Amino acid sequence: MAKYLLATVATGALMPLLMATPAQAQTSDGIIGLEEIVVTARKRSENLQDVPISISAFSAEALQATGASSLGDLYASVPNFEFVNSGFLFNSSVTIRGIVSNDMMAGFETATGTVVDEVYIGRSAAFNSTFLDVERVEILRGPQGTLQGKNIIGGAINITTRRPSNELTAAADATFGNYDLMQLRGYVSGPIIEDKVAAKISGTLRKRDGYTKNTFTGSTLGEEDNYALSSQFLFTPNESFELLIGGDYMKDDINDNPTLYTAPGEVTSPLTPTVASREVALDFDSPTKREVFGGFAKMNYTMDSGIMLTSVTGYRGFNLNSVFEQDGTPALLVNTGKEQRQRQFSQELRLTSPSEGPLRWIVGAYYFNEKIKEVTRAAFFAFRSDTIAFADLDSDSYAGFGSLSYDFTDQFSATAGLRYTHDKRNFEGSARYLGLTPAGLPLQMPAPGQAFVPFDPSMPFIPIGLLTPTNSGTEDVVTGDLTLNYKWTSDISTYLKYARGYKGGGFQTNLAATTLGYSVKPEYVDSFEFGFRSMLWDNRIRFNATAFYLNWKDRQVQDFDAAFFTNVVRNDKKATTYGAEFELAAQLTEALSMDFNAGLLNAKIKEGQINQFGAPPIILDGNKIANTPSVTFGGALQYRQEITSGLVLFLRGEANWRDSYYLNSENTRQADSSWLLNARVGLESADGRLGVYLWGRNLLDEDIVAAAGSVPLPPPAGPKIFTVLRDPRTYGITLNVKY
Repeated sequence: MAKYLLATVATGALMPLLMATPAQAQTSDGIIGLEEIVVTARKRSENLQDVPISISAFSAEALQATGASSLGDLYASVPNFEFVNSGFLFNSSVTIRGIVSNDMMAGFETATGTVVDEVYIGRSAAFNSTFLDVERVEILRGPQGTLQGKNIIGGAINITTRRPSNELTAAADATFGNYDLMQLRGYVSGPIIEDKVAAKISGTLRKRDGYTKNTFTGSTLGEEDNYALSSQFLFTPNESFELLIGGDYMKDDINDNPTLYTAPGEVTSPLTPTVASREVALDFDSPTKREVFGGFAKMNYTMDSGIMLTSVTGYRGFNLNSVFEQDGTPALLVNTGKEQRQRQFSQELRLTSPSEGPLRWIVGAYYFNEKIKEVTRAAFFAFRSDTIAFADLDSDSYAGFGSLSYDFTDQFSATAGLRYTHDKRNFEGSARYLGLTPAGLPLQMPAPGQAFVPFDPSMPFIPIGLLTPTNSGTEDVVTGDLTLNYKWTSDISTYLKYARGYKGGGFQTNLAATTLGYSVKPEYVDSFEFGFRSMLWDNRIRFNATAFYLNWKDRQVQDFDAAFFTNVVRNDKKATTYGAEFELAAQLTEALSMDFNAGLLNAKIKEGQINQFGAPPIILDGNKIANTPSVTFGGALQYRQEITSGLVLFLRGEANWRDSYYLNSENTRQADSSWLLNARVGLESADGRLGVYLWGRNLLDEDIVAAAGSVPLPPPAGPKIFTVLRDPRTYGITLNVKY
């Protein structure tokens, strides 16, 4: 009853927005209309409506209006887009149009590329998802391999941070909420040498208790405790040259793994009481520590001809140490752990023609190197077994690319892109038993408070998994895209696009002794897309729609191997996805605006199977791809009106719905359909320098299942299902100040 009462109150709060008809004050040009959205998806500044790509873009003002503090807060505002924290800090999963990006294992790349200030970030664990001084977020759907720095098969998340300014500016916000949330963010920017050198420094601090209670230890799991710092320097000695240099550092120290355990078959509603109450009883709190750091240098030099030479150099890395209580009981039965140390270097050089004229082009070269070391460990104390696997990977990617656009007439244009990629990967690894059954080597038990016996390389062991202690792979691939664009009027256009996407192969790096170091094939996607773009009602309505079809070959999928209690990656031979996306924005009056988005998706495995050790394979032909709801839609109403001299009332309500969807390839576990209601109410100064907001997310306090999996635990724990829920109801207050 409380949920429905809250829904009634939220709906009632939105009614004044629907009924409001304030006087329509005119803008400077005398017309009320939507603001132009500028994106850089094609490596040049363009109006969103002129870019034949399916894009959802969020400006800094839009992020503030929605209250989004991280990428996970945007998942309900983008069609055919899913963002799931699978229960581990290092394993955020992004799904775009059915293409799942999951890089839990060091031996595999991510399918969805995150690009920050034009630097490709190769791992989800290397990305700080908390927004820090962000100017714009662009979510590009479909293969983006030609121009996005590295071959990206599913889509790209482009994040652009605010550049240093030649005027002194500063801003800060403070947020406090339930679960002891505290978030402090701020930046200062200004000139060092007027019109020549500018600098900016930013910082954020975020703390929050976890949503899951460990009744055995009294702690909470899934908490947040991190801080981040970044700085940038902009050098502009003359009008033709600029150099932007930046660096950042972030640190997390938390209790991770907020997974909830049930007996088999108890995943969907009605959830068991312990899952619904978000309680566990674990002997260990699963600590996780992470450091993320990096730097970049971006140089632009404009020649007399107008051609721009751009160099983007990036260096990034992270250190991760995680331990997981894996059996879901207060007994010391099963613990697992993972350590990763990653470093990456990238260099891009490109030439960009002027934007004027019928012919526009970009040519360039790209290099990416990644080195990552991984240690995975699993201790089965009931079986007196302790297993550890080592993996050391080194990969190089070289590419040359080009894109050419030509306006045949004022209405018809075409764009063609081509990319040649040479990838080379090397793997070295081994696995060993540190202890066996009582008849074998003795297993020393960890001391109280320890997850494992401290590892000593000189301790006795038996090597396992030495079938492929080393492995390597090389791929030479040509990919590209072709787009035909037609402007029916100055405000309405359509386009047809074909793109071929490629994701490199990889190696098994987890504990499965029979597959350690084995190769997995690269995957390919052929994407076909039809888009409609329009600005209507004197630029007061923007309506965009896209239909797409993806044909997959050798799709890479991560599954749980029950025989070896670890994740392995396999290939589905064939898969397809098709669907449509709709996005609508309307400025109904000067004070009242609305947004709407909807996604339709049919994602199926055409030919695939899960091979089981010592058991027949599980045939997946015809199954739906996991984490792909068939229908999603959502909308928002926003009202901003001056109520007294210098004081502005701000109201915003959001409602989003997701259809049910499967959580695994076997289609045996399912997440129910769900509503997500958010609201934000505030007062602002007319000059935008001060603001105070009350906000709430997931107002219905829905128990939304985000991920689930099987855990074939030994006695006395027995087989279980682990479940990850999205955030419960949260609420709080935010204070903003700008200078």
